[in-house]
Amino acid sequence: EVLEIEDEDARANRLESIFKKLDSGSPSFLGPIDSGLPNLQFDFGERKTWAVEPPSELLSRVQAFLPQMEASNTILSQRIETDPQSVDMEQLEDNSERYIELNLGLGVFDMKPNGQSADCE
Repeated sequence: EVLEIEDEDARANRLESIFKKLDSGSPSFLGPIDSGLPNLQFDFGERKTWAVEPPSELLSRVQAFLPQMEASNTILSQRIETDPQSVDMEQLEDNSERYIELNLGLGVFDMKPNGQSADCE
């Protein structure tokens, strides 16, 4: 079996034909097309519109928070450029009393009923 590859001119003509059909918005486009494109009719159901409420308290809080987040990210980026070790969360100070330890188990995890060990298999 031979794979047919269209040349650049044939590709350009095919795409131009498709785009013209898309731009025309004619009903003939809504049916199957000889170029092999699927039927593009979609049922969006009943469409309703609602009045837009004035900004809510939550939206106001988010809008106030985003600039703070941007400022913090800028400061963090500057710290990374000047002293990368200062933002390395894996480096603990020796006098740290409290820290969060995160252990990840990667791979398959088998749950054994109480009293069984891996040797019982």
